[in-house]
Amino acid sequence: MALIYNCNDDVATAAFIAGLEINHSFYKHLVKHNVTNMKYILSRAQKYIQLEEAIRNTTNRSTKYKTEALHKTQGHSQGMTPTSW
Repeated sequence: MALIYNCNDDVATAAFIAGLEINHSFYKHLVKHNVTNMKYILSRAQKYIQLEEAIRNTTNRSTKYKTEALHKTQGHSQGMTPTSW
């Protein structure tokens, strides 16, 4: 991260928000609440990061179990290869 001397908090906040995807829930939250303070953004960012990681982990586990179930139903659990189906 680069240090910018004499950076105004309003400018830093606007630049940060402008760098977010407009359809992201964090962007929508910041715009809805008219946030103009980087301290507030940084305090809220961790919660959104943790939420995204939890959702990603749940999705990855769900996909893994579905893939394993699919393989079992297709004969992979008995050592069968795709050519012997």
